[in-house]
Amino acid sequence: MKSYRLMVVFALFVAAAGCASVREGWRGFRGVSTKALVDAKSSSVAKKFNLDYAQCVEKTKGILGGIGAYIYEDDPGSGLIAIYVSQTDTTPVGMFFEKLDEKNTQIRFTSQSDYARDYIAGKVESGLQPK
Repeated sequence: MKSYRLMVVFALFVAAAGCASVREGWRGFRGVSTKALVDAKSSSVAKKFNLDYAQCVEKTKGILGGIGAYIYEDDPGSGLIAIYVSQTDTTPVGMFFEKLDEKNTQIRFTSQSDYARDYIAGKVESGLQPK
């Protein structure tokens, strides 16, 4: 009986810790998957900003809040902020932040929708580099 419990615990541990596809499947079921955004990185639009990494992230979040975008994933480890364009337009857009040096940051905007990607990139760019 004791070995049976140990095997069940071990199986649950392996499933939870090592199976990214199970996690991604669950996220897809909940409607918050970022896989499509990661896959769209090859067609991303990159913008460079004269801001340090932390400033760039915080100001971008402020801009997103100001335009009514909904942040559904904020992963500092991967530098990803994933949003829906608005409360009613649930087209996902990803922003991958990359520190270029102490005073410069690049954001790669991704989406399966070119319109949504370009719309959000334009709003963020005009907010971070006002004319």
